[in-house]
Amino acid sequence: MLTKKVTVKIPHIYPKKPDSCIFAEMSEFDSYISVEKDGLKLSKENSLLDFFKLDIKDGSEITIIADGTDEQQAVNVLSELLTENYYLDIW
Repeated sequence: MLTKKVTVKIPHIYPKKPDSCIFAEMSEFDSYISVEKDGLKLSKENSLLDFFKLDIKDGSEITIIADGTDEQQAVNVLSELLTENYYLDIW
């Protein structure tokens, strides 16, 4: 099992909520993946509406948790999505 804490960096001009992008990306992996923010922990088994409760925005501190065969890739992709290449994802 891998756990990684990240601080979200999102340009203010980004047109989508990051919660929906995380939710969509999580379904690409076989591992059990969850994200936690302010004590609320959600996994890909939750609904997109549940993810909106996370209220992830620029500066948010979240924890990514992955357990399974592709856990390293899942943690890397999700943390990169939220911290380094988030802006590029819209193109």
